[in-house]
Amino acid sequence: MDSKNFLDYQQKFLSRQISVVQFEGRSGPHLKVTFEVTNNSDYKWGQLNYELIGRSDGKIIVAEPGATYAWVIQPHSSSHVNANIPVIDGVSEWELVIKDMKTGRRI
Repeated sequence: MDSKNFLDYQQKFLSRQISVVQFEGRSGPHLKVTFEVTNNSDYKWGQLNYELIGRSDGKIIVAEPGATYAWVIQPHSSSHVNANIPVIDGVSEWELVIKDMKTGRRI
């Protein structure tokens, strides 16, 4: 399979927040935010690079980059991904913005 440019397929992906769980991390309270990502393309994708956006009253409070290279999503399916971040006062909603993924023989 040839490698594809994610930007050509970006509109084929949807993400939605499933849950937020607070836990005590090594450096204080953290959140585990779980998202469901849906792949409506004909390709398997992996090596996820994302931006986690935290908002309050519709305004961006924080934007945290992240990556998870072991994660894979099959064509026309859904998969879950977690983001662990410190608790940030005032954030009431989270959004996962997919910035890049890879497809091809090596994922």
